[in-house]
Amino acid sequence: LYATVAAELAVEAGMGVPDDLAVIGVGDDAFFANYGAVPVTSVRLPSEAMGRQVGKCLEAMFEGRLAGSPRYEFPPVGITERSSTATS
Repeated sequence: LYATVAAELAVEAGMGVPDDLAVIGVGDDAFFANYGAVPVTSVRLPSEAMGRQVGKCLEAMFEGRLAGSPRYEFPPVGITERSSTATS
């Protein structure tokens, strides 16, 4: 959503997206990515794997097996290129 807003503000300020400013967001939510005047390129995250890990953490928390604040890394799974980064 922030990337979509950034692209909109750039256009309102008279900038060309992507000619003057390329914009890329994180999280491939097609609704928000395609919402504004300029469809925003986005990094795809492994949503299913993230959801499974959240479920495991909740289960461990409810069973008293979760100690501290665990950290998990989920590398991106790809990029969905849209016109906010594609130049002609």
